This record gives sequence, C-alpha cells and structure tokens, in this order.
Amino acid sequence: MIDCHGIITGGGFETPAEAMFMGKRLMIFPIRGQYEQWCNAAAMAEWNIPTLSELNTRTGVNIHRWYYQDAPSYNHTFSTNEQIIGWMMDKSRNLLHKENIQNSITENLQLPTSLKVG
Repeated sequence: MIDCHGIITGGGFETPAEAMFMGKRLMIFPIRGQYEQWCNAAAMAEWNIPTLSELNTRTGVNIHRWYYQDAPSYNHTFSTNEQIIGWMMDKSRNLLHKENIQNSITENLQLPTSLKVG
C-alpha cells in the first residue's frame, strides 16, 4: 500500500482508514446489501472520497478521472487508524438516526424490513 498510487476497496474500515492515514487516493466500492459499508461510504463522502455504486459504462471514465486528480488532502487531525475508524463509526451511527437514510446513502440499498430508523 505504501508504494501504490491509489486504492479502490470495499466499504469496510481497515483499508480505507490506512489509505486515509497514508494520504492515498481512495475510491470506495461498497458491497451491495452490506448496510454498514454504505454507511461508511456516506461518512467518507464528507472528505470527497468517491463511491462506485455499480459497474457501468461510466466506470472507466470515473476511475480515470479519479486516478489523475490532484493528491487528496483529508485535512484530518488523526494520529492513529483507531481514531479514523472511530470517526467513521460515529458518522455511521449518526446516519442510522436520519429519517431519509435510504436517500442519503444509496437507492440500491435494501434495508431489512425489521429495521426501523428514527
């Protein structure tokens, strides 16, 4: 990871946290149906980290633009991966309490019928 130009990864915690800590370009491709990965992607969007919601005819263009953009500046004051993960978890928890969570994350996400937001 140290020598890479950028990282395209799922929406988990560890790889995005390490990439952000190292100041690497980062693109998130959350796994469909994995609610927590979409929450993480929504939290990381606050730092303008792009999310791929599906592979389509624009994917190559989006990756090309991402690859050649200026180096990221996450403007964080974190000194450990644990702090980044904690921040992401807090943001994810906050999203759980929004009434319009499906609109704020993705229309592709299917929430379990037993989940009540609010």
